[in-house]
Amino acid sequence: MPIPILDLGECRTGYIDDAFNHLIEWGTENIDPLIVETIEASGIVANEDIDTGTTLSDNGDFTYQYTGNFTTESFPNVSMEFRDFETESDTVTITGWPPSDERAKDMFNFSLDPRDARTYEITIEWKISATEEVVVLVPPSSTIEPIIGNHSTGNYVYDSNLDKYVRTDTFTFYIDAVNRTGEQFASLLGEYFNGT
Repeated sequence: MPIPILDLGECRTGYIDDAFNHLIEWGTENIDPLIVETIEASGIVANEDIDTGTTLSDNGDFTYQYTGNFTTESFPNVSMEFRDFETESDTVTITGWPPSDERAKDMFNFSLDPRDARTYEITIEWKISATEEVVVLVPPSSTIEPIIGNHSTGNYVYDSNLDKYVRTDTFTFYIDAVNRTGEQFASLLGEYFNGT
């Protein structure tokens, strides 16, 4: 079964109006009323989110909250050029913000990260157990039995940590940070040149 991909949309960097608040939760495609699925465990498998303006929190009920606003950290590939006055001829180029070289205050060229957008990816796994009501017509009766092995709703294998037969559902969530860092860098450069 392919990993379901869920698009969380996009958010511009640095715009307070574009702050986001997403509830991330497991979803089922089961429509059979005789099958009851239960979440037994969940966990974050991969989180490429490195922007300090955002947070991915475990709500404690097998759901997650992804909130925040993207900052200039999402687009760190800025570069600046300045002359090396010690050699009086060489041009030095450095990348990253804040500048790692104090001589960058003599820059004559500043370039923003050229990317239009950056996609962040979050992958979460849910461990699902299931029971099925088995109906016997003669004599009329029914029992609730755990689903094990291959089944139309997935492959259930024994998990010794949970002491249950579970299947693993993996979902990948994407969100795009849109590069609108020009205004922020106008302010950041002013602060940098003023020494604040």
